[in-house]
Amino acid sequence: MAREKLKSMTGFGRATVRVDGVSAAVEIRGVNQRFLRIGVRVPAHLAVLEAPVREIVQKGPRRGQIDATVAVEDGLPGGALLPDARLVRAYVEAWRGVAEELGLPGHVDVGTLAAMPQMFAAERQTEAVDRARPAVEAAAAKALAAFERMRAVEGDGLGRALKRQLDKLDAMRRRIGSRAKASKGAFAAKLTERVNALLERIGASESVSQANLEREIVLHADRTDVSEELQRIDSHIGQFRSTLAAGSPAGRKLEFLVQELQREITTLGAKIADAEAGREAVEFKAEIEKIREQIQNVE
Repeated sequence: MAREKLKSMTGFGRATVRVDGVSAAVEIRGVNQRFLRIGVRVPAHLAVLEAPVREIVQKGPRRGQIDATVAVEDGLPGGALLPDARLVRAYVEAWRGVAEELGLPGHVDVGTLAAMPQMFAAERQTEAVDRARPAVEAAAAKALAAFERMRAVEGDGLGRALKRQLDKLDAMRRRIGSRAKASKGAFAAKLTERVNALLERIGASESVSQANLEREIVLHADRTDVSEELQRIDSHIGQFRSTLAAGSPAGRKLEFLVQELQREITTLGAKIADAEAGREAVEFKAEIEKIREQIQNVE
C-alpha cells in the first residue's frame, strides 16, 4: 500500500474541458480551516450541477475551506430560448378561456409570449444541464487532480521545514539535558564548599553536617530533576516525526503534539536550576511557536 503524502490545505487547481460543443472551466481553491467546508458556485441555470461537483471535490481534501467555481459556455445561440410547447399551450388556452368568459378584448400572440421568458425556462434548463454535465464533471475532476498535486508539493515543502525545526528541538533537548546533569554536580560541589567553610568558622560536628549536606543535595536534586520532562519531549519529537512520515491527514495530531511539547518545556523551565539551560528552554518555546504556525496549513 502506497504511503500517503503530507499535504497542505492551501492549493489551487484549474481545468477547462470541451465536450460536444460545451466548454466548462472549473477552479478550485483551498485555504486552511479546522474542518472541511466546501463551497460550489455554478451558473444559476445549472444549479442542479452543484451536487455532482461537490461530490467530486469531496474525494480530495479532508480539511480546509474549499471553494469551487464553475463557468460554462454552451454554444447555444442567443441565449437558446427553447420553448416548452406544453407550457405555452396551457398558458394560451387558459387566458383565451378567461377572455371569453369575461368578455375581455385582446388576444394572446407571439409578442405576448416573447415578454414571458418563463415560457422557455423549463426546457432550456433541462437541455442546458444535460449538455453541460459531461464537460463540467470532467473539468471538476481535472481541476481536483491539479489542486491535489499543488497541495502535495506544498505539503512536501512544509514537511521538510518541519523536520529541520524538529532537528533544532532535538539538539536543544540534548543541550538542556547535558546542562541539567552538569548542574547537579556543580550544586553539590558548591554546597559542600560553602558548608565546609561554615563548619570551619563555627566548629560544628562533621558527621552531623555531612548528613545534613547529603539531605540538602538530595532535596535539591529532586526539585530540579527534569529527566521525566526530557524523556517525554524526546517521545513527542519521535511521534511528531512518525506522524509527518505517515502523511495526511496529520494536522490535528501534530497540533496535539505541539501542545504537549509546550506543556513539557514549560514545566521543565520552571524546574531547571541552570541559567543557561533556562535560556535554552525559552528558545525551545520560541521554536515551538514557529512550528505551531506552520502546522496550521497541514491537512
